[in-house]
Amino acid sequence: MDQGLGKGPGSGVPKQSLLDRLTRVDELLIMLIDAIKTARNVLQIAVPAARKEDPQKFAAELLLGEHRTSWVHTYPMDTAQTDVPVLVDGDFIHAWSDGGLDGVYIRPNNKTIDNNIFYFKRRNPIVMEFQMFYLTFPAKAGKTLDIMVGREASAEAQTTEVTVSSEQKFYSLRSDKDTHFYGAIAQNAKEDEDLAGLLSNKIRITGVSIQADENLDFRVIFWKTDGFDDTDLDLDRFCGEVELDLPTNGYRIGAANQYYLDMRGLEIDYEDEDASNELHVSLMCLTAAGKTAAAAGEVVVEVYYELRT
Repeated sequence: MDQGLGKGPGSGVPKQSLLDRLTRVDELLIMLIDAIKTARNVLQIAVPAARKEDPQKFAAELLLGEHRTSWVHTYPMDTAQTDVPVLVDGDFIHAWSDGGLDGVYIRPNNKTIDNNIFYFKRRNPIVMEFQMFYLTFPAKAGKTLDIMVGREASAEAQTTEVTVSSEQKFYSLRSDKDTHFYGAIAQNAKEDEDLAGLLSNKIRITGVSIQADENLDFRVIFWKTDGFDDTDLDLDRFCGEVELDLPTNGYRIGAANQYYLDMRGLEIDYEDEDASNELHVSLMCLTAAGKTAAAAGEVVVEVYYELRT
């Protein structure tokens, strides 16, 4: 029934305009969208069988962008590489090279197991579960090798129960007596070395041990790049150090042969900023007499470490 609203003077209600109608439509649309959100606040996410032991965690990681399903890295092939450790897990790996794949292979998880070599020339992609792999390729000047690693390659994979240990694994890297720190070192001077073979470019150094022919006071210094020290403080890449004082704390076995000393409980966070998987380390001699060169002054330094992220 018409009540005459908006038709006569003094009614107090203005006539509805086109703008009013559009505004009301916008309000209704907002209400509708909110209703849809409320009614359908559940996302349907396909969870691979290999991850169904914790589907909620997987879904959260996926939505937050924290679940990494692929990894790609390009290697220049100008220099041959053998058993380069690559710390990445997955269940398939694919290789491509503009120089061909002859002589390119990996050893998954363990490089010491017999017959544990997979050539990309024969199998590409390689489908298997691995926690890391060791990469080998020949020198091919001007060519590159592209490696892609993925996860959940097999949607039908069976769920596996895994017992995870809280024990922290440790690794070590050792110098060679005939190659490293072989020269004479005067008091307060040092010799620099790049020790190859770190399993990661980010580690925590937990211990250092030394064997030496001479009973001297040494300091081992760590640097973040192969530039070592620099008079420009912004360029100097000092990372940490430990003193190995053999005259005070070292010992010999049977009062003969080399001197020993071991230092543990260190917490030196180290990053190889060159990304070369090398430990950039210097040996400084603090004894007035200095260190002798060659066989008479042989030294072996071993560094113990844990992996960091």
